[in-house]
Amino acid sequence: MLPKDRPAVILMDEILSYASTYRKRGYGSRLYNFPDALGETARGEKNVAVVVSIPASELEYTPEDVADEQRFKKMLDRLGKAIIMSADVEIAEIIRRRLFEWYGMPDEGRKTAGAYAEWVIEHAAELTGIDADTAYERFQASYPFHPSVLSVFERKW
Repeated sequence: MLPKDRPAVILMDEILSYASTYRKRGYGSRLYNFPDALGETARGEKNVAVVVSIPASELEYTPEDVADEQRFKKMLDRLGKAIIMSADVEIAEIIRRRLFEWYGMPDEGRKTAGAYAEWVIEHAAELTGIDADTAYERFQASYPFHPSVLSVFERKW
């Protein structure tokens, strides 16, 4: 029974991981039916939100995963509204807050980003993938990580 005076949020994270695992055991339709029924129930309540995440990365999808993703998206679009939770610029901030006590860019970070940017500018002819004109901004935005590390996080996320 859900409390009537307080909001409730139900989170189903990485639903395709479950779909892939349980499809092999013959429970694929049951897993699909659960968020469908849960969403329909929540739609009738004023204080309930159901949040379902489907990974954006399709790097390791099987054809069955693609079909399940399309099926879940269609059902979820019917029940609610899709929201993209992070954009390129936000990735660094999300990771920093999860891994560190982050209170903004420290002076050390500005110095480090500046040093990397200077090095990139000096070696621009030898490098690919990093624009010398935007190097300082990219290093500062991704600090304490290299922009390439965040690119990997984003693709795998």
